[in-house]
Amino acid sequence: MRELGVRGEKAQDQVGRHRVVGPPSASGALAAEADLSAVLVRAISIVHGLGEDFAADLARCPRCGLDIHSFYESKDYFEKLILALDHPEQETPIRAAWILGQRRETRAVSALIELIRRTADVYIATAAVEALGEIGTPEALAFLGTQGDHPVRMVRAAARRIVEASHEQAKR
Repeated sequence: MRELGVRGEKAQDQVGRHRVVGPPSASGALAAEADLSAVLVRAISIVHGLGEDFAADLARCPRCGLDIHSFYESKDYFEKLILALDHPEQETPIRAAWILGQRRETRAVSALIELIRRTADVYIATAAVEALGEIGTPEALAFLGTQGDHPVRMVRAAARRIVEASHEQAKR
């Protein structure tokens, strides 16, 4: 893939915000990804300031030449989940956080902490807290220990419960 430059990096960020992962199934399967070609094309058109969407079947950005499908395919599952944390549709970051927690993805700790700091959505923040608890690294637990004064009671309660459980487990 060619160098993208500043606009390309913005496109990468914007495209990342449109990752969609499916809900966890009752059988515990983590997720299936939806067809994103139209969303990817829309994200590229937004980044380039084009007033209209490109045709849904467009494979390359007419402005920067970005191969939209190759860009998407170049991301591994972890990267797609991290990008999904910024998705504007509420359920997607919640699912992504849940999956990261279930996979105990230690690489996701900083992204989940940042998500808790910046989101105003109580459910997204709580999902990120729960994911950090599942991951359970010292960094994650130390951060959760600082959330006793979080402005949202649900987030505070989840963080306290996780920290207390980790202290109980450490005593054993």
